[in-house]
Amino acid sequence: MITGVSNYPNPFDPREGPTTITYCLAEDAPVTIIIYDLMGHLVQIFKVDAGANGGREGEDNKVPWDGTNQAGNLVARGGYLCRIMVEAEEGMFQCIRKIGVYSQ
Repeated sequence: MITGVSNYPNPFDPREGPTTITYCLAEDAPVTIIIYDLMGHLVQIFKVDAGANGGREGEDNKVPWDGTNQAGNLVARGGYLCRIMVEAEEGMFQCIRKIGVYSQ
């Protein structure tokens, strides 16, 4: 259901621009992307409707993360986990991706 998960650049410096999370979907589907810090605390949530940009069948699904938390503050330097969940007729599919954040 979900393949080709990546993000670029990785690691990234949020002061220089976002990282872009990319993936391929086998069909139009709702997608939820949750970013956690390494302690498991929620950092950011993105929800995409089926058929919208990020929830379309094919390879051109891109969701940018600017390195901010839900309060709009830049996150600290370190590692983060990106959990991508896809709701399909066959059930829920998910993938985990590591994202590095650094500052110069």
